[in-house]
Amino acid sequence: MERRLGIRTFIYYIIKGALPGLLLLFVATIILATKDTIGPNLISQLNMSLIAVNRLYIYLVGGIYLLSLLVIVFGILINWLTYINLRFSIGEYSFKIHTGILSKTIKTVPYKQIEDVSIIQSIFDRIFGLAKIVVLTSANDEETRGESVVEINVIDYSIAKYLQEELEKRGGIQITKSL
Repeated sequence: MERRLGIRTFIYYIIKGALPGLLLLFVATIILATKDTIGPNLISQLNMSLIAVNRLYIYLVGGIYLLSLLVIVFGILINWLTYINLRFSIGEYSFKIHTGILSKTIKTVPYKQIEDVSIIQSIFDRIFGLAKIVVLTSANDEETRGESVVEINVIDYSIAKYLQEELEKRGGIQITKSL
């Protein structure tokens, strides 16, 4: 059964995609707000006419607005594609993470190799109900020196908790409860 990472994670990815464009919109608005204070200086110092200064502001602010809209659209599109292509599945013998937009990757972790499942939450994550899940496994290659880490960097906390409990149960990990 394949599962997505949750609605909060979806909202996180959409905001992450739109944020650079929104910052550009903010910059354009500040430039437009300073027109009355900077415009007269441009007229006096650069010997520009009022019409030329107005055109300069229209082209500058209009260009930044257009650029910000493009950044917002492409940012949301790329992050939406990232979200819909990032999912996990819990099978009979292994846990799988599916990633990738153009280049698809499936990481498979057999339950018998799982040593620890951790949930990490920053203050930001706690406020918005998000988490990072880290699965520590025993690996058989020399590069990782016997250990490997599989991570999902952003996931709804409730889904992370479910995943942690399910992997600990299927992997036979001793579950310890904190007081």
